[in-house]
Amino acid sequence: MPPPILRTQIAEIPEVSASLARAFQQEDLIAWLVPEVQLRATFLSRLFRLLVEQHVPDGDVFHDEAHSGAVIARSSTVQLDQRIDDFADLRASLSERSRQRLDHVDHLVRLARPHWEHYYFAFCGVLPTAAGTGLGTALIQACLSTEAAQRLPGYAEASNMAGVTLMCRNGFTVAESMPISPTLGLALHPLHRA
Repeated sequence: MPPPILRTQIAEIPEVSASLARAFQQEDLIAWLVPEVQLRATFLSRLFRLLVEQHVPDGDVFHDEAHSGAVIARSSTVQLDQRIDDFADLRASLSERSRQRLDHVDHLVRLARPHWEHYYFAFCGVLPTAAGTGLGTALIQACLSTEAAQRLPGYAEASNMAGVTLMCRNGFTVAESMPISPTLGLALHPLHRA
């Protein structure tokens, strides 16, 4: 049985951000985007800190007590504090090759994302030690139980089959996959839920 899922509070932002950074450290798409291991760890720590800080006040961020996983989601109509300078600094910390790859993925995401109001599952990450315990499903279910998710169609992107399987298990269907790096088998899989 998965552990209880908690709504993230402001005081928990550092721990939740760190758990997401650890969960995505070895993910294939992230490793392709930022191949340098130490730079990847720093990049993910800063990225998830910014994202969790943005989403806690106005979005939905949930985690488990042990900080083995977390999910970030929100209504597409929620206007987030863009913190342009922080994201620009984060992007500038990457190599030229990583910035080009990030731009390519960002372009695909913008093409795939619906242009109508929806409930967006931005990130769901579970540490490898908690994989297969039902934690990912419990995190997604916590988001699906929110008022916004119940009134809006859902949308997510997955970059691996574990993510696709998780979302399909929770009522999502896969749209046409978009190749990111065909030679490496990397693709973006847009998912929709009515």
